[in-house]
Amino acid sequence: MKKIIAVFLAVVMCLSFVACDGGDKNLYAIGDMVSTDCAQLTLESFEIVNEYGSLVNVDGKIFAVLTFSVKNIGKNELGYIKTINENTHSLLFSSMPCIDYNDGYLFSYDDKLGNLDFCSTHLTLSDLTPLSDGITVEVVILVPPEVKANEDNPLLVKMAVPKTNGTKVFTYKIR
Repeated sequence: MKKIIAVFLAVVMCLSFVACDGGDKNLYAIGDMVSTDCAQLTLESFEIVNEYGSLVNVDGKIFAVLTFSVKNIGKNELGYIKTINENTHSLLFSSMPCIDYNDGYLFSYDDKLGNLDFCSTHLTLSDLTPLSDGITVEVVILVPPEVKANEDNPLLVKMAVPKTNGTKVFTYKIR
């Protein structure tokens, strides 16, 4: 009887873990288009390089270069606002890409040196109007060399795509 109760409790506990994780369970590949009610996004490429332009070994880290395209399919502009402290905040990319290495080591575009801005090298600060051609964005994220060297560990890119009420996170599997 104790074994039956133990198995029952284990099953209930497993089901409760599944119920708590409400994210998109699908894993997408580079080139797959994902969409919400107001935006379409495609991760075009992902590469980890030792040099980016004239930069090498920034704080002992190397560069993960992501290129993605995004298109506004909604009826309202997706764009930018200025915050009270005059920083520009993106309504379009309220949460830029995040790299998840080995199930929990997270790196985002905030991982940068000083005020070197690796984000949006091909993006001008302008609104993305409905039914426009869309834009291509290149984002560079600093990562430890282990992310490139240890190819046995999983590597995911999480993209937050705007929707009418907030964002929806889509996960691309790199390896």
